[in-house]
Amino acid sequence: ITRIGQTLQSTVATSYLWSMNGMPIIGATGQSFDPKLAGSYTVMIVDSNGCSNRSTPFAYTIIDTGETVIQIPTTLEANPGDHIGVPLVLLSSKNLAASGAIHYTASIRFNKTLLAPTGATPPGVIVGNDLVVTIDGTNPLSAGTTSGTLRTLDFLAALGNDTCTDISIDNFIWTDGNVRVTRQSGRFCLTGVCVAGGHLRLIDPNAKLSLSRSHPNPATNTAQVEYDLNEQGETRLFITDILGNTMKEIVTGVQIPGHYTATFDVQVFAQGTYLYVLQTPSARISHMMQIVR
Repeated sequence: ITRIGQTLQSTVATSYLWSMNGMPIIGATGQSFDPKLAGSYTVMIVDSNGCSNRSTPFAYTIIDTGETVIQIPTTLEANPGDHIGVPLVLLSSKNLAASGAIHYTASIRFNKTLLAPTGATPPGVIVGNDLVVTIDGTNPLSAGTTSGTLRTLDFLAALGNDTCTDISIDNFIWTDGNVRVTRQSGRFCLTGVCVAGGHLRLIDPNAKLSLSRSHPNPATNTAQVEYDLNEQGETRLFITDILGNTMKEIVTGVQIPGHYTATFDVQVFAQGTYLYVLQTPSARISHMMQIVR
């Protein structure tokens, strides 16, 4: 019998039967066995010729619980459109190899508008404004190594509804060893974000940009329109004549993504055809309206 981490392993045979303190263990008929209790273990093996043999007793003791610190760095930065690797780091460890822990599962949470999974990174699950990515992996570090990168997740940095996001380690478990885990979450920030009119150019990719038809149309006294914005920035809603000359400013100023309603007076306008225009930092929408007297 040899011990690998927390596992006892026999030499190769046709069949196996493990015993603890001289008593057979029900169901323990594989080449390896994971004891849950300290004690004296033996294994009876049978080869292809039907010959059997029993091992000498192996005194098994419970190894102290392992300890690990798992971290995502707090200084991650990228420009919109850049590819970025987010490392999942084993910052420090104690008794990790002795515990037999090799495999792990982890869940990572962040603002879904700022980081888009790419490459081998799973697509994740949307939870509100967050994206939760769950990964399974095997410790790639050699035995005895107490720190290093377990895995690097690939993302595309995106222009979103904020400039920074926490990258939280919601969960991290060593699935085949008794190991305590301390999690240290990280942070990612966009760099090179444009500033328009003194305000950051943020965008909500889940919002829409739209401008409704005016009501009533034709209008006599007042008219009303609704519009939706998908980005933060200088926004104008104004009326022009058919030649494009500005006749009236309805909305001027910085607005954030969302739904808006604007009601405006048209009594000062002569009868005729006009345009009402929605102008955002990156788009322009217009519709015709009729004014009658």
